[in-house]
Amino acid sequence: MGAAALLCASMLQGCATQSKIEEYTAPPTKCCSTLSQMSFRPMPLGQELELSLTPESPTYTFSGKRQHVAALKIPDGFNATLVHATTYLSGVFTWNMSALLPEFVFLDGSHKLIDTRPAEEYQRAHGFWRSGVTGRVVVPAGARYFIVKPADGSRGVPVVHSDNGTPGRVNPAGIGDISLRIFGEPQK
Repeated sequence: MGAAALLCASMLQGCATQSKIEEYTAPPTKCCSTLSQMSFRPMPLGQELELSLTPESPTYTFSGKRQHVAALKIPDGFNATLVHATTYLSGVFTWNMSALLPEFVFLDGSHKLIDTRPAEEYQRAHGFWRSGVTGRVVVPAGARYFIVKPADGSRGVPVVHSDNGTPGRVNPAGIGDISLRIFGEPQK
């Protein structure tokens, strides 16, 4: 009986929720005191980019709070108009699910702030191994770079439904997995 309980406990541990954003404080790291010091990865065209914000990810201070970030560059010669984001849920039950809900900080070619926008219009995305929610954000004109950071949920959070229809609010997490795809057109 003790071995079965130990097995169940170890299996459920893998389904635990991510650290909720209000409970998580990112540790200080060497990066970055200015936005232009970040190492911007190129965002691939025509394919999804898988990202993980982990305790080892770079951090930056936004509005007095240090957060993990991913810095991305929009390809030269391309006008991005939309970012599609899929963020993956953790937790077993709808009442305790959490996910990294992305917020995007858009910068111009000189790394000057254009706008900060959260992903919106969330929909449930079912997967064989992981389920999640998908959202999107409109890219402002002139954006050449963007930073992905965890949103605090103050602008809204997705609601998911269990198989029996019970609704549950997705709690914003400070770390987690996300995949991104950009849409747009070649520059003229």
